[in-house]
Amino acid sequence: MAVSGNTCVFCSSSCTTCLSTNNSYCTSCTSLYLLGGVCGSNCTSGYYPDSVLYDCLPCISPCGACSSSVLCLSCIDSSKFLINSSCVGCSSPCLTCSTGITVCASCNTSGSFPYFYQSNCLANCPDTFYNSPSYTCVACVSPCYTCSGAGNQSCLTCLMGYLQLNTSCYVSCPGGSYNLSNICQLCTAPCLTCFGPGTAACTACTSGLYLQGSTCANNCSGMAVSGNTCVFCASSCLTCLSTNSSYCT
Repeated sequence: MAVSGNTCVFCSSSCTTCLSTNNSYCTSCTSLYLLGGVCGSNCTSGYYPDSVLYDCLPCISPCGACSSSVLCLSCIDSSKFLINSSCVGCSSPCLTCSTGITVCASCNTSGSFPYFYQSNCLANCPDTFYNSPSYTCVACVSPCYTCSGAGNQSCLTCLMGYLQLNTSCYVSCPGGSYNLSNICQLCTAPCLTCFGPGTAACTACTSGLYLQGSTCANNCSGMAVSGNTCVFCASSCLTCLSTNSSYCT
């Protein structure tokens, strides 16, 4: 009971026991649950009803709401997920996750799987993507099939129908190179352009030299000159002018 002046007064009807100084402030309940001096049929959020003590006990972190000391109904941390009454964080290697513990939203860039690709964290980006400085997987630019970086001059391999020279891809090999098994190879000096490897496959020569057949020569001795190419004298001539293959000398 409580005391009012010199008189004993009964505790409030909802209380089993109460403060001696306040008959409305319950200290225990029967068939109800005590929280903050009040006996109620339910506990407020953040507490759970103890049916032995008839008390509202606080939920234990990481539970936001709970039905017992070990069974969560919600989580304090919005980044955690309620699974089988437990608050569970993102699965490794996710740093953060979105719709589930295995659906990554970001990756630990100092870990072993730093690159973000389609809700996954990878050690390296898949083929046709490259590892960007921002630790995301970025698609290679056509006509690169695989690449080491941004742009169309970082190709490692080319799309079908293209030929590769160093880190670029071409429809046909550019001047100064030739096609060898769908890979462009640089011509051998002193060839300026060529149809194959070596110095005997030239189709044009570097400045100051003359194309003689498929090789490069310093001069066109016994032959005429047409541009930068040595040409045979006319069949009727034994020798001819260097400037006119049809003018016999």
